[in-house]
Formats: sequence, C-alpha cells, structure tokens
Amino acid sequence: MFSLIADESTDRGCVKHLCLLARFFKAKVDDAFLCLIPLEEATSEKLYEHVKNVFSDNNIPMDNMIGFASDGAYAMMGQHYSLSSRLVAANPNLFILKCVCHSFHQCASYACLKLSREPETLIRDIYNYFSNSPKRIGILKEFQ
Repeated sequence: MFSLIADESTDRGCVKHLCLLARFFKAKVDDAFLCLIPLEEATSEKLYEHVKNVFSDNNIPMDNMIGFASDGAYAMMGQHYSLSSRLVAANPNLFILKCVCHSFHQCASYACLKLSREPETLIRDIYNYFSNSPKRIGILKEFQ
C-alpha cells in the first residue's frame, strides 16, 4: 500500500514535467522516486494516462494506492475532470490531500500585499545582483 505524490513543473527550457513519488510505510514512512515524465500536454486526461501507464509498465496495482497528494492546480485537484477526480473514480476509497505548503504560500502572499513593497524589492534586487554572477558571489563570500 502506498500514497502517490504528484507535481508538475516547467524547467528553464519551458518543458513541462510530471514528477511522481510514492510514500509508503515499511518500519518507517519513506518516499521513493517513481519517475519524471516530460509532458506535451498537462491536461487531466493526459496526466491520468501517464499515471496509469507508469503503474502498468511497473506492474503496480492501482488498487494498492490509498492516497493522493498534489498542489492545488485545477488539472490536479479540480472538483471535476482533474487527475484526483479520475483517480477517485477508479478507486473510490482514495484519500486526497491538497498540499498545505501551497495554501500557506497563498496566505503569505496575500499577507505580503498588505506590507510595504520596498523591503521585498530590496531583497529581490540584492538576490538578482548576486544570483547570476560567480564573481560577485566570490566577492560576497570573501567579504563574509
């Protein structure tokens, strides 16, 4: 028995990927990387197809999945026509968990709208000044 953790992201080359992890209990809770799938389309139908293919290619019974977790993107967690709704249709007892980190991020972002923008702008400018310059990073390390 395991839970599936899924997230999609876009790399610097603008290629979307679907990352799948399995969380299971074997003397302790552990995570295992299943795969990283390049995506041409990130629709819920295509995501579900990819998940089913990974399971069938690796002889993993979908009935062994007891939970699903992901961010709050509509393709992942929408009430209708999402990856989670398709997984629940295939396995009605599936436990669904929306990632609280994304919810915390949204709360923090909303709270920051009430603050002055100057500190955030300063911090972003400092980061951008150093982030892509090995020479500047070296000077900062020497200064520190």
